[in-house]
Amino acid sequence: FPKERVLPIYCDTGNEHENYLPYRAYIERHLGIKIDVLRTNFDRELAGKAEYVRTVYPTKLPKEGFSAAETAEFIERCLRALVPSGNPFLDLCAWKGRFPSRRAQFCTEHLKTKPAVEYQLGLIDDGLCDAVWSWQGIRLDESEARRTRLQGTGACVVAFQEQGGGVYNYRPILRWTAADAFEAHRIAGLEPNDLYRQGMSRVGCMP
Repeated sequence: FPKERVLPIYCDTGNEHENYLPYRAYIERHLGIKIDVLRTNFDRELAGKAEYVRTVYPTKLPKEGFSAAETAEFIERCLRALVPSGNPFLDLCAWKGRFPSRRAQFCTEHLKTKPAVEYQLGLIDDGLCDAVWSWQGIRLDESEARRTRLQGTGACVVAFQEQGGGVYNYRPILRWTAADAFEAHRIAGLEPNDLYRQGMSRVGCMP
């Protein structure tokens, strides 16, 4: 596709390393592009959970042995935790009532996948195009879990598939090695993220 038909997006989770902002700016300068930044807002979800706490907890906690004073204090603490912070990752954790883990990686769905798909469908709904090819930098070799768990399951292991609604997923580097990815950087004259030079094997969310 010509460059003007390519719309790069970046999903800002609110849990990125501090070097992401300058590195993203470097990519924009070097490639002569503008990256659209997507940030998910969870104000509606937090408001719904806060309403649940206000209406349900006063009847629920006393049955579990909480005194009236303990119930009031607990509810107040919960409501303070449900005030939107403006940080997508923290607000998502407050809404879910827990932090994501290796077994419950709900952060990817809510902070990356959903906002990206909504953005893509929005382009079609606004009449800017008839279809979107979503280019995804997913590599099977990124982790042992991805190699062993996803291979053969049909999940995320095909290079091209129809997402629906006019959106198609394309994964051109699905079977690249890490060396292939760094070689592509070299050919483009693009410096890799500094975190790799500092010894990190993967660069994603801060943990």
